[in-house]
Amino acid sequence: MNKNNNYIVITGDVIASKKHKAFKELFANSIKKIKYPDSLIHPFKIAKGDELQAVFRSDLNIAVFLRRLRNYIRPLKIRIGIGLGSIDDDKIIPFKSSGNAFKYSRDALEKIDQNRKFKTMFKSGLKIDELTNTIFLLIDSIEFNWTKAEWAAVHINDYQKIKKMLMEEDFNIDEFLELTHIEEIKYAEQKLDLLIKSNF
Repeated sequence: MNKNNNYIVITGDVIASKKHKAFKELFANSIKKIKYPDSLIHPFKIAKGDELQAVFRSDLNIAVFLRRLRNYIRPLKIRIGIGLGSIDDDKIIPFKSSGNAFKYSRDALEKIDQNRKFKTMFKSGLKIDELTNTIFLLIDSIEFNWTKAEWAAVHINDYQKIKKMLMEEDFNIDEFLELTHIEEIKYAEQKLDLLIKSNF
């Protein structure tokens, strides 16, 4: 049973999709790489060429999943609108079902279009929305500046591969990871998850 009948809808669109060669194929292949958590209800579906949407149970750790999602679909970058709320339909289908979770997710993405300093926006109708979005803004300001090697260091810990990317023999993974501020990000992700889950 889903807690309080709440669901999480994640809607995204690719930033500057027209700048990528063979974008349609690149996007489809990127979506295939995604590994989903157990809280998945419906995997990402593509619409309008450069948009994607998926549905999860409310126990999803949103911030952790979004970091991994952005890693899976690199080199593409996406803006993400997150909706936490109810779903009206028994059969849940991305881009077709209705309910607050879908509406909030679309509204959040539209707000990003109005304020481009945000790359992630959360909407639930709860008092925590502004604080949640402030934390996402700070997390994104770090992650969107990571290099290819830093993304690899955070997510795969393949020292040899990272050394090859950097072309450095004298390589200290711990010092390199410090530059990504991943420990601070993981702390923020944990606290953000607690904040969201304690308010619904």
